[in-house]
Amino acid sequence: MSNTRRGLPLTSSRTEKIFPVLTPAQINRIEAHGNIRAVQSSELLVEQGDINIPFFVVITGELEIVRPFGAQETLVIVYGPGQFTGEVNILSGRRSMFRARVTKTGKVIKLDHQHQSLSDCEDDPAEGAALNQVTQSISRFG
Repeated sequence: MSNTRRGLPLTSSRTEKIFPVLTPAQINRIEAHGNIRAVQSSELLVEQGDINIPFFVVITGELEIVRPFGAQETLVIVYGPGQFTGEVNILSGRRSMFRARVTKTGKVIKLDHQHQSLSDCEDDPAEGAALNQVTQSISRFG
């Protein structure tokens, strides 16, 4: 978009800590709680102000997260395969502060708000660990 500004530059080591990449095993565990869906370039997944925000894991393709301000947008991050969306408002139930848009056609795992009880995985330690990583990342970013 011509009215999108770049956000603050982050070093790659900082980016990896804030926006980790899930392993294939972790993605498989999360997939058990959501639905795989195809997404098209320019499709809007989350709008600023939305409530009950879905959670997305990118399988293929690319998503961008931007912060709208009037007619301008500030790019926060571009997610690729193995990365996931999230802001603390997913956990708290408040309105989204960001817009999530598909930039490259692909597939995502979508977890609706009612399936985001990530602590329900106490029966499977590996599954719980994968979902705990997601929760911690969302909490750090928010």
